[in-house]
Amino acid sequence: MKRRWFQLHLSTCVVLMFVAGGLIWANAQVRTQAIRTGELTAIRHERGWPLTCWHVITDWTEVELSALVDITVLDETEHLNLRPAALNVVISFVTLSLVAFILERNARRSTP
Repeated sequence: MKRRWFQLHLSTCVVLMFVAGGLIWANAQVRTQAIRTGELTAIRHERGWPLTCWHVITDWTEVELSALVDITVLDETEHLNLRPAALNVVISFVTLSLVAFILERNARRSTP
C-alpha cells in the first residue's frame, strides 16, 4: 500500500510534543538582570528565545541589590517587539520541521 505524502509516526508526534514544550518554555522563561548606573539601579526582565521580543525595565533609586524586596517602583516601561517575535515563531517552526524530518527519515528506513 502506498503511503500518503504527509503521514507521521506516533513516536515522532510524541517527540515533537516534547520539543514544542521545550521551545515554549524557553520563550516564556523570564530572564532578569540588574543594571547599575551611578545612584540608579534598573532591573530588566526579558522574555523570548533565541531573540528577546518582550522586556520590562523598572527603575529604582539608591538601592542595594540585596534589598530589592521592599522598595518603590519609580518608572516601569514595557516593550513588545514584533519582528523578533515573528522570527522566534519561524525559528521554532523550522526546528520542529527539522526534528520531524530527521525522525521520520530514520523511522521509514527501518520500516520495510
